[in-house]
Amino acid sequence: MSKFSVKTWAALSLLGLAGQLAWVVENLWFNGYVTAVTGARAVDAIAWMVAVSAATATLTTMVMGTLSDRLRRRKPFIVFGYVIWGITTALFPFVTALPSSLLVVGIVVADAVMTFFGSTANDAAFNAWVTDITPSVRRGRVEGVLSALPLFAIIITSVLAGIMTKTTGEGYVPFFFVIGGFVTVSGLVSVFLIKDDPRLVGMGKGAEDKFTAQFFKVFRLSTIRQHPELFLVLSAIFLTGFGDQIYTPYVIPYMTGYLGLTQSEFTMILASGMLGGGILSFFLGVLADKFDKRRLALVTPILQALAMYSMSVAQGKVELILAFLVMTATTTFSAIVITAMARDLMPRDQVGQFQGIRMIFYVALPMMTGPFVGNYVIKTLGVFRNGQYLPGPSLFAVSAGAMLLTMIPVIMLNLRRRTPQAS
Repeated sequence: MSKFSVKTWAALSLLGLAGQLAWVVENLWFNGYVTAVTGARAVDAIAWMVAVSAATATLTTMVMGTLSDRLRRRKPFIVFGYVIWGITTALFPFVTALPSSLLVVGIVVADAVMTFFGSTANDAAFNAWVTDITPSVRRGRVEGVLSALPLFAIIITSVLAGIMTKTTGEGYVPFFFVIGGFVTVSGLVSVFLIKDDPRLVGMGKGAEDKFTAQFFKVFRLSTIRQHPELFLVLSAIFLTGFGDQIYTPYVIPYMTGYLGLTQSEFTMILASGMLGGGILSFFLGVLADKFDKRRLALVTPILQALAMYSMSVAQGKVELILAFLVMTATTTFSAIVITAMARDLMPRDQVGQFQGIRMIFYVALPMMTGPFVGNYVIKTLGVFRNGQYLPGPSLFAVSAGAMLLTMIPVIMLNLRRRTPQAS
């Protein structure tokens, strides 16, 4: 498929945006709702939600991705997954009808159910479908569009939540219905927009006769030896995420606590950076298609490190807006380049299954390591003010240094200079 039809671009944009809206609601606004309705018990509920959701997302993506490989179908998983995903998102507030003794457990289970259908539809099937249909020469453009959608999703949900939600939690109900309804409708519309890549026909099981055999095959050491370049790229994805996660959870405390910005000032800086980064994403994707992605990957960690350092020295509002915009743009550019390379190198008969492996390197490992390093940096190099530790500029400087670690697997990848396994 050398050129995309209008229907294909519509499917990519609609399903991509719907998925990101649902994930932002799950990762951000579910927490706000739980805090509003459970009070002191919110801390326990949120901690368990995050842990169980991360485990559920990774395992679901691996299992359902493998199943979609064996069935040689993505469309049913996308359509039914999105439809039910939206329903579970909309119905989440009703879990509060449970007795108090079961409330925390019910919240965690409801969030896990939503995550199961979301990971089936988006992480496993939709991402595999994107890899299936996108030739290597167009992956930068596609990643440019997809990379912009999380930024727009945060802005959209922030505006809607600001209009619809209330501190009592009542306003979250229509908010979740609007987002969940959009996700469900997107799944229904996708029936007419997407079709499975015909190249999936004839792949399927390969030499593996049983599901369990194919599922566990990917964990063998021989798999790494068969796909060394792919695992080098996945290692780079992990190290990039690790550098990002050192500072990302602490951006709000840094700006509002250390710099003393008001909530509205922080929101303006955040929105300006994300909007600008989202607009630049498509153009950065086109740029990524124009040049050798492996050589670009040698440059993007340096650009990210410089952008992070600029955040550590920015003080005024204009400086902060520019620094945050540059940091968002360089992070997006890096994600475009490195994700496109990963798609190039995924084995054609295990694209779905490898979405789960990607989740380990993209989500699980960075989130299990980066925030704890950031926490250590804050307590040792930050400031202690008003009875609490606050992140200082050193947090971004350490993140910049950690980001340069990405150069190690990228340099090793460039030394190999082998032809990608898939196009």
